[in-house]
Amino acid sequence: MKTLLRWMKSLFPAPRTPFQPVHGVGIALAMAAYLLAMWLLQRFHVMQFMRPWMFVLTPLAGWVWWMHRNGYHGLSRGRANAALVV
Repeated sequence: MKTLLRWMKSLFPAPRTPFQPVHGVGIALAMAAYLLAMWLLQRFHVMQFMRPWMFVLTPLAGWVWWMHRNGYHGLSRGRANAALVV
């Protein structure tokens, strides 16, 4: 049980700065818009996705965002912003 808890803490570490729910609005809206767009494209036969079950990987974007937001991306704040611009 301790191993499982330690593993979960490494996958979802505690935030280094205080987290407010408003910080997650951007990623939630972006993911919802993405999923809605993909569903509408499929529904109205504008585009057919050969493997739609791959969209189950979409929540992975939330985990990547959480790691970046909390400073566990391996870059300093300045270098992370520079990498984002480049």
